[in-house]
Amino acid sequence: MQSFNDHVHQASIRSVSCSSKYMASSSTDETIEVYNMVRRCHVHTILQHSGTVTSLAFTPPTNHTQHK
Repeated sequence: MQSFNDHVHQASIRSVSCSSKYMASSSTDETIEVYNMVRRCHVHTILQHSGTVTSLAFTPPTNHTQHK
C-alpha cells in the first residue's frame, strides 16, 4: 500500500536526510523540499541558496537554543 506520493522535484534527487518528524531532499533542480513524515505531506520548499545541494543534515534541537 502506498502511503503518499509527491513529485515536487523537477530533476534527480542528490541527498536525503531524516529526523524524527521531517525528511528533506535536495535535487539538481537547486531546491530543497521538506516533508512532514507524521502527516505525510510536503510542507516547504527552500530556495535561498545557489547551485546543487549535495549534502543535508538535521541537527539535534539542543544545538540551536536561544539564550536570553
